[in-house]
Amino acid sequence: MLEKRLRPLATVIWEVWSELYDALTTEEFGELFQHLEHKKYSTEESVVQQGEEQNALFFVNSGEVKIYYKDEGDEFLISTMKSGEIFGADAFFEPSIWTMSVASVGDSEISLLPVDALQRWSRDYPELEEKLLRFCEQFERIESLIIKSSRDRRVHKRHQICDNVSANLVDSRGKNTGITAHIELMDISQGGMAYKNKTRT
Repeated sequence: MLEKRLRPLATVIWEVWSELYDALTTEEFGELFQHLEHKKYSTEESVVQQGEEQNALFFVNSGEVKIYYKDEGDEFLISTMKSGEIFGADAFFEPSIWTMSVASVGDSEISLLPVDALQRWSRDYPELEEKLLRFCEQFERIESLIIKSSRDRRVHKRHQICDNVSANLVDSRGKNTGITAHIELMDISQGGMAYKNKTRT
């Protein structure tokens, strides 16, 4: 019954995400589908911008997107993702900030899963979040894509460090946003520092 109700809404979801459907129960997949926001993007249209709060998980239904960062006006490509791939899992399950930008390559269709869905699932579908997290593990995380990229954001030698620090985030006017960033330091060099950023209000 559920399949008959969902299929006319987005046949592409069934075709592209059949493996995800198999990993969930019919009720769990229906719950996931109901929370998805479906959007269309044109060539070079921004999907997310570097510095924005990470508050959604992105499912590429069709087309292609590029993951990149900008430095002093220059754009550096990190990777691309195509239909059937998910991006944004790095921080979706633990709120964070985008360190990269994502834009559409040509026309694309992407479904967004708002992070608010996790709160409801914790009550009604307690296993759904863990199943989705395990499914997302097959897709490369942005940290790994940066390492594999032919362009390094720093040309100086990196020195590995392992420590945790906290910092209060401020807005463009220098005012406290009320968000505390819990940062896990990874390495440091003359040109910058690498870290994993986890935030909570």
